[in-house]
Amino acid sequence: MILSDESVRRRTTVFVIMALLVVTGVYAYFTIPYEADPEVEIPYLAVIVTNRGVAPVDMEQTVTLPLERAYESLEDLKQLTSFSGEGASTAVLEFHPRIDMAEALRKVQDATNRAKADLPREADEPVIQEISIAEWPILLLDVYGTVHEDRARNLMALKRIADDLKDVLETVPGVLEVNRIGGLTPEGRIELDRSK
Repeated sequence: MILSDESVRRRTTVFVIMALLVVTGVYAYFTIPYEADPEVEIPYLAVIVTNRGVAPVDMEQTVTLPLERAYESLEDLKQLTSFSGEGASTAVLEFHPRIDMAEALRKVQDATNRAKADLPREADEPVIQEISIAEWPILLLDVYGTVHEDRARNLMALKRIADDLKDVLETVPGVLEVNRIGGLTPEGRIELDRSK
């Protein structure tokens, strides 16, 4: 029994099945709700504390570890990842998907307030940010070109093109923000005549 032969013999049945599939598909297309840009809530919060001029090792001891101790006991916390850098400490908290993010934000705020007593006085106020997909870049553009003899001049020309492109994209309706990353920044160098 070959499927094509059987389909030809029972063509009325095949036609009815095809008609049902088409009608069901059209019905589903018009009745199932959909969004072009759905709001997706991801269970992540970031806590950033800055303390300018402090070495990464000192940031870890004075800021990162006290924050980690405060966050370890949070309910529904799935994973805690922290980074210590020059003058900055970042803690990324991942919660289980079922948690209400407003409640998680409140709990993290309470834990951060309790940990403030252990942070250095000169450290800036902790900033708590909810990580939202809506704030992620929608479009990434690269500006590149061939490098000839004068490499610095070519790179400066690319930077000017990127800046011009940034200015144009910021005028497009609906664009929230345009960031330019990279490129050479012009700098001056002063050489003193020591004899004078």
